[in-house]
Amino acid sequence: IKRERKQLRSLCKEKNYFSSNDELKLKRMQEVERLCEVLSIESLQGLNQELVSASLEEGGIVIDREITIIIKKDEEEEKKMQQARSKASSMNKRGEGDWSQEETKLLIKAVNLFPAGTVKRWEIIARYVNDHSPHEGSKEKTSDNVISKVKSLKKLDSTEKEVENKKAYEMFEKQHVLKTGKTVSATPTERDVSEITVPWTAEEQKKLEQALRTYPSSTPQRWVKIAEMVKSRNKEECIARFKELVAKVKSKKQ
Repeated sequence: IKRERKQLRSLCKEKNYFSSNDELKLKRMQEVERLCEVLSIESLQGLNQELVSASLEEGGIVIDREITIIIKKDEEEEKKMQQARSKASSMNKRGEGDWSQEETKLLIKAVNLFPAGTVKRWEIIARYVNDHSPHEGSKEKTSDNVISKVKSLKKLDSTEKEVENKKAYEMFEKQHVLKTGKTVSATPTERDVSEITVPWTAEEQKKLEQALRTYPSSTPQRWVKIAEMVKSRNKEECIARFKELVAKVKSKKQ
């Protein structure tokens, strides 16, 4: 390859670097060095063969063509590197602190599926979230990520919780008390074991309301079916929410 590089430099020098002025000559000298650095031995051989019999204009076109190819390759490589860096940064953020709504719901579900006392509990919860996450290619959550997220959920701003609860209560009272003129009864007896308190979203509350209308208190396995309809909350969370709203309705009536 040294011989082919030497031949390319000699050919270009003999033909004044296929240039008609000093400014273009300097540019071509730099381009020839770039070609010597980048091209393979086969490419150098092909280029030398073209330049041997090339005129001033033809030689300039050949060199410009080869340089253009190299520039495009460089741009493509740079673009790939930027995409890789961006993807790596996104994955790191997602793994460390960026939890999507779907992943947060999976975490809440996993915490209830694997209660305190479960062997290697946090590793199992992390694996559950990773296995069921809809975000393909995202960085996997670790047990430390899971513990950190659980702590942050428990520290949710109390004002935010109060606002969401107030909205939900108003909707609940309107649909289940004002329509009948009666206080809501049939408080469920199942134990409330919700470990992480996360404010109910308006969408979740709407689904709960619909489920309560769909499955009256006489329905077998009522709360299992209600939880299936809400989807993002388990049976215990639905029961706890219902009890909470019922208590608020009763306290207002007193």
